[in-house]
Amino acid sequence: MVAFPYPKLMNAIMEVNQGAALLVTSAGEARRLGIAADRLVYPWSAADVTEVWHLTERPALHEIPGMRAAGAALLERVGLGIDDVGHLDLYSCFPIAARLSADALGLGPDTTRPLTVTGGLPWFGGPGNDYATHAIAAIVERLRADRRATALVHALGWNFTKHALGVYGGEPPPHGWQRVDTRAIERAVDATPRPALAAEPAGAGTLETYTVVHGRDGAPTGGVAVGRLDDGRRFVATLPDDAGVLASAETAEQVGVRGRVATRDGRARFDFA
Repeated sequence: MVAFPYPKLMNAIMEVNQGAALLVTSAGEARRLGIAADRLVYPWSAADVTEVWHLTERPALHEIPGMRAAGAALLERVGLGIDDVGHLDLYSCFPIAARLSADALGLGPDTTRPLTVTGGLPWFGGPGNDYATHAIAAIVERLRADRRATALVHALGWNFTKHALGVYGGEPPPHGWQRVDTRAIERAVDATPRPALAAEPAGAGTLETYTVVHGRDGAPTGGVAVGRLDDGRRFVATLPDDAGVLASAETAEQVGVRGRVATRDGRARFDFA
């Protein structure tokens, strides 16, 4: 275990150097160069959006409304539903990333569809290692073999903050290349009401999320809790430095659990009720 609920094999590994390249040209230039038609893959459309930047300012930590809106606009622009898209590669630095992306695109938690054709970062590399270019290259291989299919690639940056989505096809786009104008979506994201962050939280509150961090010997070393005070302000605090408490936080779900926060000497701590 690295940070509950993720063991090492569910974490992106940073110490990997790798590269990929894409050759992009016009259809006319491709024909002039004599590139075989069955080797060509076509970008259809793309969209990008940035969520509320600071994680603590997001109304709900498990929602990405900017990507949900941008993904819907992208699929509408190309006239496809998510079930019409043959291949997916959703950026997957951690399991939650691909799962939240799938949900934003309209795929339920019970979907059996593969969410990546590249393999995901725990099996592949770490952030900053050019994953999205590799994902597009992997999609190109799929579409060369499945000429009538379409594919969607998702890339992200920071704390699930910046999103870029592209739709590709083995056949030319019916209406030519179209970039989605997401300025209205971005304005709506920027206008999102944001909870205040309590600088020195104190009082009763409810957990929104938490993690228990482990050392290299496998033992828990501490925990971090994020929640809301009863007045609506968000708090960030440590969990009690108690092996029994930390162990119980990993064996029973604590999201939604009540407790109290106290700040002493500049350090906030959340104690379960």
